[in-house]
Order: sequence, then C-alpha cells, then structure tokens
Amino acid sequence: MNKLKKNSTIHKILNNPKNAQKLIFTDLFTFSHHTTTTTVLLIKNKSERKNDENNIQKTRLDKLT
Repeated sequence: MNKLKKNSTIHKILNNPKNAQKLIFTDLFTFSHHTTTTTVLLIKNKSERKNDENNIQKTRLDKLT
C-alpha cells in the first residue's frame, strides 16, 4: 500500500482524533508491532467487508475448537 500523502483527506482524518468517531469501525484496522502502531484505512465494498467478517468469525471458531 502506498504511504499516505501528508495533506491527503485520509491523512487528515486519521490524524484528527475528533474525526475518529466518524469512521466506520470495520474499515479501520490498527496493526501493532512492538511499540510501533500503524493505522491503515481500508476502503472496501460491502461484499468484501462481509467476507472479512465471515473469515474473522471462522477463525475465531477454529481457535475455540
């Protein structure tokens, strides 16, 4: 994924805490690696989002069994 441009709309949204509530939660993924946290906004259509949700549910079930 390309790095976000300094003044891009997404960059402004992500760097303004007041805007955080406006984002759709499922579109915002935070990946933590040691002390570095990178926030990536994933823009997807509904079917892709649904597939992700189904995969997450399946993964959770696999971990339980």
